[in-house]
Amino acid sequence: EAYLHQLVPVLVVNKVDRLCMDLGLDPSEAYVRIRELIESMNAVCASMLNSDVNDTMEVVDGDTDTTNDNDIDEKKASLWNFDPIKGNVVFASGLHGW
Repeated sequence: EAYLHQLVPVLVVNKVDRLCMDLGLDPSEAYVRIRELIESMNAVCASMLNSDVNDTMEVVDGDTDTTNDNDIDEKKASLWNFDPIKGNVVFASGLHGW
């Protein structure tokens, strides 16, 4: 729905405290688990974007201007690529209030 309304996405990873407390993961194992989660979300988003590009692609008289389309597609792909360094991933724990 955020994509349809052209909103800026933010990924919220909740219950981070459970990685250590309930699952008993050490910090490096928790890091790997979170990294895999973010990578899987990025794959889902890339699939969604590719699906949308294929649905909206039109060829007019066998000639297309892909320069502007590629710039827009790269911008969307960058926007929908989650990375904690970019600041679009939030780590939370509702139980502990952070």
